[in-house]
Amino acid sequence: MSLKFAKSLQGHDKNKIYVVLKEDENFVYLINGKEKTTDKPKKKKLKHIQIIKYLPQEVIEIVSDESVLSDEEASKMIQIYLRSIQCQKQM
Repeated sequence: MSLKFAKSLQGHDKNKIYVVLKEDENFVYLINGKEKTTDKPKKKKLKHIQIIKYLPQEVIEIVSDESVLSDEEASKMIQIYLRSIQCQKQM
């Protein structure tokens, strides 16, 4: 599975950014490295998220060749992504 980010559209976590750990037919399992870790991912229905298609190159470089994603990497990738979005808004 390739690296995917998702934005929550519904629930108490609305507008939060997550890394998609895995997905099945109806659900995705999301992590952010802090509250939701690889051991206890958030289970969310597909219709309640929006997949983020554009990821900055810095984010993609963190994950090396299908390696196991750690909580620290997930947290760092989300921080970099959020900073890049802030930069784009300021332009």
